[in-house]
Amino acid sequence: MWLKKSYRQSHLIALVDPPKLYIYWFAPLSQKNTLFTLRAHHTYTIPGLDHAPYMLSNSTSMVKAIHHFLKLYQPKTTSFSFIMTPPTLFEFFVTSAKTHPDDSDMLIHFPPGIIGQYHYICPTIDDTSLFYLCGIPPYLRAQYQMCALQAHINIVSLCPYSLGFFHTYRHIQGPAFRPSKLSADIEQKKRPISLVNPAILEHIIGNIQSQENMHHLTVAFGTYIVQKDIL
Repeated sequence: MWLKKSYRQSHLIALVDPPKLYIYWFAPLSQKNTLFTLRAHHTYTIPGLDHAPYMLSNSTSMVKAIHHFLKLYQPKTTSFSFIMTPPTLFEFFVTSAKTHPDDSDMLIHFPPGIIGQYHYICPTIDDTSLFYLCGIPPYLRAQYQMCALQAHINIVSLCPYSLGFFHTYRHIQGPAFRPSKLSADIEQKKRPISLVNPAILEHIIGNIQSQENMHHLTVAFGTYIVQKDIL
């Protein structure tokens, strides 16, 4: 099931991709919320921020980076969504003969100690249903909550990386969105990272300018327009 859009105000996105931390500040540019602006963005290199499975390492330096961003750009909000990349989270795709499978059919895919969720994506060309599964251990969520307390920020959501591409894809399609077209695009392009041409974002988001990683911007924007807790 697709999550309800809620992009009514400015919002901060922190994308953790060790050893770097990307922070974005998005805001609506028009009252109809059809255009947006990237008010500010900054990339930090965090020593010791490693790709440790299911771990948030060197959170102290990450807190300092967040403080620097807030002091430098002075956004009117301290609400953040955090995006996690593998292997700091567990994510993969599965197909099912059922469009509405039982929880037990999906939860068996998660390793012990992982609390996960699954999201219907679209039908496949062989008449099955494609689902996205993602999860983290409880202690990782607690680490992010502790980081928020130290940084004096409000974490609105913890989100997985790949799902951001799908939300951006659907936003770009607008009323023309069809699950069957998404299915065909997935079959053609194979990976979520290839679903969206980042150049299209220049027509939706103002003040993009030069970006070190346009794929990360695509994911951050998809997370912004949703702003719902996923993990």
